[in-house]
Amino acid sequence: MTTRAQAVKDLEHALTNILEVGAQSRTREALVQNQIDDMSKFLGLSIDDAKSLQVAYTDKAGKRVTANLLLGQTVPITNLLAFARFRTATGQPIDKWEDVTGAMLRKYLITDHLLPAPDRKTMSDDEKALKDYEKSIKRDASAFPTLKDFRTWETYHRSFEIQMNAQGLGNIIDVTYNPKLVAEKALFKRQNEYVLGIFDNTLKADKAKEILRKHEKEAYPAQKIYAALVNHASTSTTASIEASRILS
Repeated sequence: MTTRAQAVKDLEHALTNILEVGAQSRTREALVQNQIDDMSKFLGLSIDDAKSLQVAYTDKAGKRVTANLLLGQTVPITNLLAFARFRTATGQPIDKWEDVTGAMLRKYLITDHLLPAPDRKTMSDDEKALKDYEKSIKRDASAFPTLKDFRTWETYHRSFEIQMNAQGLGNIIDVTYNPKLVAEKALFKRQNEYVLGIFDNTLKADKAKEILRKHEKEAYPAQKIYAALVNHASTSTTASIEASRILS
């Protein structure tokens, strides 16, 4: 699974090599201004979100204005989003964006999107689950606590679980959860990418960083990292001392 740093590189590859978007383009500026700075966030855009992207800039008269991107600027974005979802729906999810080329996107636009659609029930369920995740719950990565020392595990853990449940990510902290359906797998993969980015920014304790590095490239890494953190905390002396202090 991708780390935050890799997700940033993936988006840069997509913009530069697949869509051939110029370095100074308003398309890039709109993404930056809307804090769409890695591939996970980019793929979280709905088609409607992409079509309504706005950018602030200084016009020729020196006035600061905000305007919607032009159709020609949003179409490449919506095309890439549609391509990524087509690959997932046809059982070919994109795991390595560096292997994706502009020619592959053009082939999809010319021929592949005209192929018979996969089973509509599975595809629509997939789209619905992702849409519900992306739009129904406001996600705020900044709301998650930072773990600097396992002596504060109980406090960290309580706040972390509250945020996970509040942001619709409860399946990740259910270490027994194992998605079976295509829709469930696609949704859980997206959720894991999001939480992996949170862990990358908030796990500061040395042991926590070690756990992150150990599991970050595995399938559903966030779930495995969480399980390992809980296991370490439950067996560490420092965490036990902190728990006793809080309960006393």
